[in-house]
Amino acid sequence: MATIYDVAKRAGVSITTVSRVINNYPNVKETTRQHVLSVLKEMSYIPNANAGNLVRKLTSTIAVLVPDITNSFFTTLVRGIEDKANERELSVILGNTDEEAAKEKLYINKFLERRFDGLIIVPVESRGKNLKAVQKQNLPLVIADRDVEGINTDFVSSDNWLGAQLLAQHLLELGHRDIALISGPLEISVFRERAQGFKMVLNDNNISIQDELFLYGPKPSKQVGYELTRKLLASDATPTAIFAGNNSLAIGVVLALQQAGIKVPRDISVTCFDDNDSSSTLDPFFTSVIQPAYMIGYMAAELLLKRLKNNGDTNPTRLILKPELITRHSTASPASSS
Repeated sequence: MATIYDVAKRAGVSITTVSRVINNYPNVKETTRQHVLSVLKEMSYIPNANAGNLVRKLTSTIAVLVPDITNSFFTTLVRGIEDKANERELSVILGNTDEEAAKEKLYINKFLERRFDGLIIVPVESRGKNLKAVQKQNLPLVIADRDVEGINTDFVSSDNWLGAQLLAQHLLELGHRDIALISGPLEISVFRERAQGFKMVLNDNNISIQDELFLYGPKPSKQVGYELTRKLLASDATPTAIFAGNNSLAIGVVLALQQAGIKVPRDISVTCFDDNDSSSTLDPFFTSVIQPAYMIGYMAAELLLKRLKNNGDTNPTRLILKPELITRHSTASPASSS
């Protein structure tokens, strides 16, 4: 039985070229393609999936890194990735970085040792230092949700500016003017963009920015949301509404308010980005900007698969999807105006 090595020798081309013809890669000259196809037919070559993977150094595995798999946003995003990968019979290996840059670096190094075909990542380290090793290996890379400075690659996210503006406008329409922001670190693009979009609406409505109402923590976690809200309540600030940077922070916000005997939304309204999973026992449910998490993941996987097939294409794609405001029971007009 003829092997890919026999075909390459007979055709006078490299093994890589034969592999690209077999797998219908576009970056092969048509005359070369027809010549190789003729030799394949002449030698009655039967493709072997495993041999092809070895030649192309493919593993049929993609790696995924997310900051917090317990957050329903990232769980749904990963589901979108898996569904798309399964369509192409690819396996997915998953890492959870716990919002820690050091753990992100460790996972990337472990994945590189194990070998994989491409990486989809929601990054923690905001300057791309951890991703240099992936690019050095010329591995396909797609960044999802959070942008990274200095990394020119495929990117999928939602419009954080628009989402923040929708939430801010909603609160203003209810009559709120003293609105606090409980956020993750500004080094992470999504929290920076949400803060900027929120402040822009306040400025456009001639509402002065009160710095004491803007609190930023090291992680967008429930514990950080709780601690920042406790700090806010201990200050002289008197907000009538709180805008939480994500759903985990919002849970911490409500827990701190409940502990202080403050009712939501009677005393303070609460809004956030992203939804909570159906098992959440918090009442009321949040007025939220819902990002298309599943589609972010699905399209990130689609871009990665396209990059795997067309590895000669160097033009990165940037996709920004539209979020949606869902009004529930965690927001109401301020008590003083009701």
